[in-house]
Amino acid sequence: KNGGDLSTSALLELYAFYKQATCGDCGGSQPMGFQAAAKWDAWSQLAGCPPDLARASYVQVLETYVPNWQFGGCVEERQGRGGGGGDVSMGPAVS
Repeated sequence: KNGGDLSTSALLELYAFYKQATCGDCGGSQPMGFQAAAKWDAWSQLAGCPPDLARASYVQVLETYVPNWQFGGCVEERQGRGGGGGDVSMGPAVS
């Protein structure tokens, strides 16, 4: 599952924590367009949240909405690929 079963509010919450953790505070003015504005609004509400807290919050929220996200093959070693089979998938990307 790649987030297809999550509500829009859940996806926005995850998006905001991801952006805050990886980029810091939201900058610039609110973009045009409903989806872009909704993402910007969600992210801008986390202004001042430290990246470490945003990362921990992202995982906590993900565990709330997708309790078994870390099991069932989401993070697995891929055998049979070049480089000795040590490639690791980090699971679904939610954006």
